[in-house]
Amino acid sequence: MTGTAGNLVKIVVDPGCSAAHRYSGARSVAIVRRPVAIRQHRGRVTGSAVIMTESVRRRMRLDLDLLDAENPFEIDNGNRVHLVKHLPNDDDGRPVAVGPEDVLDAYTYGDPDYFKADEDGQADWLMVGMVPGLVICVPIAPPNSGDARFCRPIGIYKPSIAYRNRYVRGQADE
Repeated sequence: MTGTAGNLVKIVVDPGCSAAHRYSGARSVAIVRRPVAIRQHRGRVTGSAVIMTESVRRRMRLDLDLLDAENPFEIDNGNRVHLVKHLPNDDDGRPVAVGPEDVLDAYTYGDPDYFKADEDGQADWLMVGMVPGLVICVPIAPPNSGDARFCRPIGIYKPSIAYRNRYVRGQADE
């Protein structure tokens, strides 16, 4: 494998492939297959190959330091339903009604910690904070508006035990 312009190039020999194509770039998760001709010259391999490219661009995460101190959340009809769709359970297993106002309460009063979200998901960070009687996890993504002072909450969940324990101990990823 060799790297070119942020992409990995994997060459796989395929004798049935003869057309030569020029590599023009790869999209983020897609694997692009391009047949290329390989010639033998002074001991080198002859035949044809398939070049498979896969993007390896690093994710640029939302900068938490740029968020508005009072209300950094971009909430609209597109994400509002996701903020009330999942009812997290309290410690006794009872569902607790939560909504967009709880995201702001967790941010303002809940002393939130931030953990890096999975590279493959939509969220950049998981904000874990406390609202009265409940620890919640809010995945936050970059805003649709492009304004760096805002972020987009895309759900409210009960955090995993690992994230909850890290929050209680104060072990954030920042």
